[in-house]
Amino acid sequence: MKCHAEMRQVNRIGRSWSRSGPAPDPQPFVAPSLRRFPFASIAPFLALVRQRCSAVFVSDRIHFVLDGLQDPTLARALSRRWAESGFDNGLDLAGQSGWLALRRPTQSTCGAEPAQLTEADVHRAASIARSFAVSWCDRTGRTFRADADLDDLRQHVTRDYRRRAALAVMFGLPAVVLHYTAPHLAGSHAARDLAVPWLFEMLLVGWSCFAAGWPILWHGALGLIHRRPCGDLLTVFVILVSYVPSAVAVMGLAFGVEPWFAADATGTPLFHATALALLIAVTQRWTLHRHAA
Repeated sequence: MKCHAEMRQVNRIGRSWSRSGPAPDPQPFVAPSLRRFPFASIAPFLALVRQRCSAVFVSDRIHFVLDGLQDPTLARALSRRWAESGFDNGLDLAGQSGWLALRRPTQSTCGAEPAQLTEADVHRAASIARSFAVSWCDRTGRTFRADADLDDLRQHVTRDYRRRAALAVMFGLPAVVLHYTAPHLAGSHAARDLAVPWLFEMLLVGWSCFAAGWPILWHGALGLIHRRPCGDLLTVFVILVSYVPSAVAVMGLAFGVEPWFAADATGTPLFHATALALLIAVTQRWTLHRHAA
C-alpha cells in the first residue's frame, strides 16, 4: 500500500509538470562581490612583501633640481646618457627637477638591501650633466644627503636666484642710471671728462656679473667648451661683446689711448647693455624656478 501511494504521488507530479511546460532555465551563477573580500586583512602583508622585494625592481632614488636645462631635445639626450651610464632617471623639464637611481644587475632576492647611491655616484652623474651645460642642486648644505626633500631643494634654489636678482638690481641699475646721467653731471661728452664715471660704471657692472650672474656665466662657459647650444651661451656672448671691449677702452684712457667708441662725439661704452642683459637673464631664471616650486 505504501508503494502504491508513492507511485501515485510521482505520477501526479509528472502530470503537473507536463501541464505547466518545461522547467525554466536555471539562473546563472553569480560570484560573490570582490568588495566583500577582506583585502584589508592582507594589506600589511602585501606592504611588507613590496618593501622587502623592492631591491629586485627599483633602487633608492635621489631628487635634484636642474639649472640651465631649457631644451627638450637636450633633456632627452641627457636622460639617455645617464641610462647608458647605469642610472635610472626621470626628468621634469617644466618642474626643473628630476630623480636618479642606481640599478645593479645582481641576482637579488627578497630581503636584499637596495642599491644605494653614494656621493661618488652622484659626482659621476653630475659630471655627465655638466657635459650638457647643466648643473643641479642635490643638497641644501655642504654635506650630501640621499634623502633630501625635493621641495626643500626647490626653495633653496629659488632663494639663491632671488638673492642674485636683487644683486643685479642693486648694482646694475645704478650703472645704467650713471651711464645716461654722467654726461650731464660732467657737463661734457669728452672722453677725458667722463673717464671717472665710466670707471665707476665698469666696476659696478663687473661686480654685478660676478656676484649675480656667476651661474649664467658658468653654464655659458660649459656650453662653449662642450659645444652645446643653450640660452646662457647667448647671454654670455652679449656680455663678452659689450663688456670686454668697453672695459679695455676705459682702462686705456689711463695710458692716453683714445677709446674706440670716441669716434662719435656722443659715443659711450656699452656697460649698460651688459647690465640689462644680465638683469633679464637672472630675473628669468628666478621666475622659472619660482613657478616650478
